[in-house]
Amino acid sequence: MTAGEFAPDVVELIWDRDQGRCVDCGVQLRRERRAEAFDGWSVQHREARGTGGGKRGRRPWLVLASNGGLMCGTGTTGCHGDTETKRRGRAYALGFAIKTGIRRPSEIPMRHAVRGWVLLDDEGGWEPVEAPRGQEMAA
Repeated sequence: MTAGEFAPDVVELIWDRDQGRCVDCGVQLRRERRAEAFDGWSVQHREARGTGGGKRGRRPWLVLASNGGLMCGTGTTGCHGDTETKRRGRAYALGFAIKTGIRRPSEIPMRHAVRGWVLLDDEGGWEPVEAPRGQEMAA
């Protein structure tokens, strides 16, 4: 496991919280297809792990459940690929991506395809919240 990577037990917390569905489009995922390019899934890091991470201790929250969401595809395919590239602005607006250093992931709402607007916690839980101003109809 490399710095900034989710541990298997954290992936399980995220899988259970997200009900095995993509947080963006809501499609049901299959556990055995993790990381398969065109019919698989991966865990999106809401705050990018690019600099720092659990191993160096600068941003230990990068590997906690509040920083992850299940997405169909990989970092280059499916909703995960769209979040990382083509639709980055939308990803920030919906809380799938977070700018580094603003606030911790557990403090930033995300529009979850199954649960609506939520705050995610570090133990794999969630609580419903009001949509952020201007995001009531976001999709």
